Amino acid sequence: MAVLALFAYIEYAKGEDEIPIIFRVDGKEIDTNFKLLRKSVTRSEILGVLGMIQKKTTGRYEIKNDMAYKLMENINEVQKGKKDKIYIQISRELYDKYFNDKVMTTNDNKLD
Repeated sequence: MAVLALFAYIEYAKGEDEIPIIFRVDGKEIDTNFKLLRKSVTRSEILGVLGMIQKKTTGRYEIKNDMAYKLMENINEVQKGKKDKIYIQISRELYDKYFNDKVMTTNDNKLD
C-alpha cells in the first residue's frame, strides 16, 4: 500500500510543477515570465495567457497551422513529463506586432 501511495504522490507532485512559457523569436528565447502548473498546460490555457499579454485587447494573435502542430507536440511532451517548458515559435514581425511591449524582458533576453 505504501508503495502505491508513494507513486500516487509522485504523480500528484509532477502536476504541481511550474512550466514557463517561452517565445522563440529568430532563434532567441524570450521568457514571458508566465508559468502554468503542468496539470493546467492545455492549448486553451496557453492561448488565454497569450491573449492576456498581447498589446491590444482587440484582435488576436493566431497560431498558424505548422506552429499549432509544434505547439501541440510540445504540450503533449510537457503533460507526459518529458519536457519542462512550453515553447511558442513566432516571427519577429508578429512578436513586435502583438507582444513586444508586454513581455517583461531582461537584458539577457531582449531582441536587438
